[in-house]
Amino acid sequence: QGLYSWGGNFAGQLGMGHQNDVFSPEKIAPTGGWPAAIVMTACGTVHSLVTLLDGSLWTFGGGPDGRLGHNETQRRLVPTQVAALHFSAPVVLAAAGDYHSLAVTAD
Repeated sequence: QGLYSWGGNFAGQLGMGHQNDVFSPEKIAPTGGWPAAIVMTACGTVHSLVTLLDGSLWTFGGGPDGRLGHNETQRRLVPTQVAALHFSAPVVLAAAGDYHSLAVTAD
């Protein structure tokens, strides 16, 4: 299964391991590949979210205000799984705003 991104990338929101703009679609994946099928994606201004069929949530891009969910404000230039301990059940949906993220769990 492939996930592709392109466009402005000043905060790493394309998930390619760098911050250069990309002018045509390029495949992205975390190190080792996606552990399950991709269910949905969501994009904020400088960050992106990916929800997988196994209930995991992956984020990348700019981390100001903690919007990536990793309990820090650092950028993540490649997809990084949000620790499952933050959720009461598997994540089924996610959304991204300009400065925040939301997740819906199965419970």
